[in-house]
Amino acid sequence: MTRRLLVASGLAVALAACGSPASDTATGAASPVAPSASAAASSALMSSLEPASPTATPRPAVFPGESWIAFQSDTGGGTYGVRLVRPDGTGLFFPTNTAEGTEQLHPDWSPDGTKLVFSTLGAAARDLWVTDADGGNADHIVACDVCSLADEPAWSPDGTQIAYHAHRLEDDWVSTLEIYDVGTRTSRVVWTAPSDHAVYAMRWSPDGTRLVAEYVHRRNGTKDLDDFDSGALVIFDLTAAKPRPTVITDDSYWPANPDWSPDGSRIVFFRPVDPERFDAEADLWTIKPDGSGLTRLTHYADDHAFAVQATYTPDGARIAFVTAKVGSDDPWVMATVAADGSDPQPATSNGYIAGVHPRFRPTP
Repeated sequence: MTRRLLVASGLAVALAACGSPASDTATGAASPVAPSASAAASSALMSSLEPASPTATPRPAVFPGESWIAFQSDTGGGTYGVRLVRPDGTGLFFPTNTAEGTEQLHPDWSPDGTKLVFSTLGAAARDLWVTDADGGNADHIVACDVCSLADEPAWSPDGTQIAYHAHRLEDDWVSTLEIYDVGTRTSRVVWTAPSDHAVYAMRWSPDGTRLVAEYVHRRNGTKDLDDFDSGALVIFDLTAAKPRPTVITDDSYWPANPDWSPDGSRIVFFRPVDPERFDAEADLWTIKPDGSGLTRLTHYADDHAFAVQATYTPDGARIAFVTAKVGSDDPWVMATVAADGSDPQPATSNGYIAGVHPRFRPTP
């Protein structure tokens, strides 16, 4: 099974796959499924996924405390970039064109909402950059000189560190979990995956002591880093002398794109309904960090649709995600549901906007 590409109306975005534990390097077990408290409320698919036309403007000011959504979409010409839009659908612009590279992906906000971190595709590798919220002061923080890819950055809750995954080609592909120190401008390798595994899409616990990530198993004998046959979610305890992954889901779940709730009690992720088809219909689920309390939040799959790429809003009241109907030529659009899976709404109040990987700006 190859990592799925989302392709809709010219928008192609690689979703990080989920992972599988190695018995000698990861510990943990799956949990029974608990019923959703709001299954009925979240089971009805939104009546129309026709995207609205957001109001594009010249580069606007991004004021302190002002709400914005960072996401990625086609910027024209088949390249993809980070965009910002206000929750009311106004102010759409492309801030990260100040950074070098042919495309910019996977944005994340600093905890004070003043900066963005994202990956860029350069001539030979994917690197990490930071800019101000409006795109100013572009800073090349991680140059992948000895690797081919540094991607999916996640800013720590205290703003001092940025976690990401990297891939290096030695005798074979090597996957690492790394952390960049904002103060010293240096990176360290936290953990190196076994040769038959890779790690993706890490997100911080609210107290900054743990990371949740996808842990994927490479197909037997494959040399392709993106060719997987199973996957699970794992937790890394960063207070340990040598952090190791602890499994919290069964490796048949194919969970992907996890995110921690702001109160630390739940982890949201998406999961395909058919583990044999990672491109099958998918829904949002939550689980407790100890692996118990597995709960289905949405029922988009019942209507032959996807609900993927979940992330909590900064206040924890809602979950942003991306949706599309299976087999449709309509673009992927951004939406939200309440934290219990009820009350589906467009991510922007003027209607659905085409885009993926949404991140709501913290406004402390």
